[in-house]
Amino acid sequence: MSESLPVKEKPVLLVSGARTTQNLWKPLAEHFRLCFAAGDAAQLAAEMRIEGVTALANYATPEVHEHAANEAVKLTANVVLNIDSIQERFQELFGEHAPFALDGDLPRWWSGFVHQLIHNSIISIAALENLESQVEEVAGLIVHEDVTPAMRSLVGWCNYKNYPTVHIPHAPCHLLDDAGPDIHRETRTQFLIASGPYMADWYRRQGFAGETVTLGAPQWEDWYDNNYPDKEQARKLLAIDNERVICYGTTWGQTTSTRSGFDDEINAAWRAALQLTADWKAVLMVSMHPHEAPTNEQAYVDGLKTASLPGLVTRQHFPMLLRAADVYVKSGPSNGCVVAALA
Repeated sequence: MSESLPVKEKPVLLVSGARTTQNLWKPLAEHFRLCFAAGDAAQLAAEMRIEGVTALANYATPEVHEHAANEAVKLTANVVLNIDSIQERFQELFGEHAPFALDGDLPRWWSGFVHQLIHNSIISIAALENLESQVEEVAGLIVHEDVTPAMRSLVGWCNYKNYPTVHIPHAPCHLLDDAGPDIHRETRTQFLIASGPYMADWYRRQGFAGETVTLGAPQWEDWYDNNYPDKEQARKLLAIDNERVICYGTTWGQTTSTRSGFDDEINAAWRAALQLTADWKAVLMVSMHPHEAPTNEQAYVDGLKTASLPGLVTRQHFPMLLRAADVYVKSGPSNGCVVAALA
């Protein structure tokens, strides 16, 4: 009498999380067990009744945190002891154009900054090692970006282990080829899923040497599959009764390059939106960026009150706001502009 073979578990696929890949979770779960880098994404996937999901944080045991605390101190010490030569290097790179934070002000903030990055990266890598030791197979990694330290740690570890790494960009990059250095020009993954030929060509021109596949943008499939309300229904649901309605998309300064002036640009765009609303005698709906600081919400509310303009401020219900609007105004390049075109 022969013994039955043990049932092989599905391979574990690491996923960064985020809305960009959400429409892929269910079909991916048919072939893989999903492990999310973002704990809230794992919770959302479970609420979507996707079986077998987990979060990388579950593998960050007390032993992992103890290991990270000790190693982070040692590595940070090595960096801090060389702060003079690091500052000289920055001065060589930027010359008289170096931002003050990278010039004479470096000792004020560098040590804490480096320690935080190293500590968080070690926790991620040690959690990955713990995960790898407990599962039969790691299939690879899908990320929606690989510019933040958290995502770069995951990509770097998987590349080192030779697990396939796939980047599905969360946004089409707006940078011109000659617009200067910016970390959004880089991607460290082995594969890139492009939304269309423009994105594929753009990344190739920036030097991406991996394999590029054009498959579309999964985060926008809802605009073709779902029946969002029309303008009349959206305005009724939002309790808006006005001839003209403006939707204004906010943003925040991102230190991904050495350029500056973000505050001045953002404030100027906000003043222009308020003025347009007053000139048109319109209603202004302020759609806050989901990653913007919560404290900014009150500033937009106060701006509407000071200008005595009707409107609302929210970081939710973006499709509803777009349907209700006559025009969408964005203070800078954004996915919102693409979605507005789809709407």
